[in-house]
Amino acid sequence: MAGDVESNNRGRAFAWVGILIIGLPLLYVLSIGPVAAIANKTRYQNAARQFYQPVIWLHENTVLKRPLEIYVSFWGIK
Repeated sequence: MAGDVESNNRGRAFAWVGILIIGLPLLYVLSIGPVAAIANKTRYQNAARQFYQPVIWLHENTVLKRPLEIYVSFWGIK
């Protein structure tokens, strides 16, 4: 019985690690849309550009160019 609880806890820990490893980077990339929309209306464009430099690199150098453009356009950014 103790082994089952320990195994169950270990499985949950691995699930959380997996969520963090996949979820946090995905959340970072997806957050560019609303942040860009807000930054466009404020004086924080340069700060946003610096923070999202890795996503900008992905846009400029990978096949994600068109999907990122479509996603950001949903937030009113052209």
